[in-house]
Amino acid sequence: MHRPPYIPKPILKVLAQERTANAVLEERIFHQLMEQAIGNEIRGMKTATLIVFGTQDRVISVETAHLLEGLSPDPNLVFVENAGHAATFEKPRQCANGYRAFRDALKIKVI
Repeated sequence: MHRPPYIPKPILKVLAQERTANAVLEERIFHQLMEQAIGNEIRGMKTATLIVFGTQDRVISVETAHLLEGLSPDPNLVFVENAGHAATFEKPRQCANGYRAFRDALKIKVI
């Protein structure tokens, strides 16, 4: 998140303990994600794709949005200003507006 919400220290402590307890699982999931060839899956899609990226994402580089856009047959890229990786939680109204524009554009497309 670009601007994380306030979380009381006792809750942060519990969250840290849970992350420590799940470290092995989280590392395994991370490595599986890195091994996936998402490009092949995207290239095979035959549908419009909505790609939403927060401009302050610190988990996945914003440049990745343009790579995904280049792989998609019908890409619709939405950048959410001043949002991080959790753009839909940080800026729900802006994300909803982007989704509505995407959805409305689909209605008029002839396939």
